[in-house]
Amino acid sequence: MIVVLLATKAASTSPALARRSDAVTGAPLTPEELARGLESVLTTFGDELEYPADYQWSVEAGAADVVVSLTGTSTDDAPLAEADESSFRTVLRIPLVRNRAELGLLYAAFLGQSVTRIPASGSYDLIPGERHDWDFIWQQADDGLGRLVDEGLIQWNKEEGAFLFDAGPRLARLRAERLETSRPYHASAIRFSAVIPDLGIDALRTEKSRDTDIVGTWRHSPAGLSYEVTIPPAGVVWSSDLAAEEMFAWVGRHIVRHVRKVTLGTGANRIDGSGHAPLSRVVICGQGAGLCLSTPLERVNEGPQENTADERP
Repeated sequence: MIVVLLATKAASTSPALARRSDAVTGAPLTPEELARGLESVLTTFGDELEYPADYQWSVEAGAADVVVSLTGTSTDDAPLAEADESSFRTVLRIPLVRNRAELGLLYAAFLGQSVTRIPASGSYDLIPGERHDWDFIWQQADDGLGRLVDEGLIQWNKEEGAFLFDAGPRLARLRAERLETSRPYHASAIRFSAVIPDLGIDALRTEKSRDTDIVGTWRHSPAGLSYEVTIPPAGVVWSSDLAAEEMFAWVGRHIVRHVRKVTLGTGANRIDGSGHAPLSRVVICGQGAGLCLSTPLERVNEGPQENTADERP
């Protein structure tokens, strides 16, 4: 398959692109070396696969990482992108080491925008990066988000049917859903949505609502603001459960960080005069015990907070 050959060529083009946990063999690369390797890989993809005429990408070396940007015109359901009815963009910062999740997201986003279709053994064609015999399984997402539970970033709430995390004035609800697919080989994308109930769209009118990575889209509904990230079933990229789990964990952390940039200490959403929202609490009640454990979560970018967990009747 052409994509497999491309992935093999990509990995051999630069030691930075060998898909190991640190994606580096030997001495760590400089940002300039990693940028040259990524530029070579994306150029290879662009030469071998067909893309829309207005599709563009750029690779820039930073002080300690590499920034890759993808832009084009699209419908508003472009995966791994900030998108509306006319355009989309994806921005990823690739660290010099331990960058398997970021590289996987970059490859999946880049390959998924190709208009090339690859003949498969059946009567259908494959989207580049996808396999006819591979699809996401929920265990991969559960294990990935389980890392965030262990880190104290999110907590599962059975009654809500969602993971909850501190979003300043209120709790955000993180859910995942499998999207309906038109693919004849039944692989389907997964969408993560973090909904902040009753939060107005004016919360986005601030630079604090911009994360350094851009892989999702804010949407507004009567229920509140929702930040959504759609992940294509790129089985060539996430060929192992571990790779998929690491990717889901990265996406989960990105969502929590991105949502908190909007809700913690911004403009009209301040609920005291300090410029910061008071630390919220996640309340978990035991069945029949009559007791609730109220535990504050860490406020993003402010370091560990004093542990003031208490029990309340």
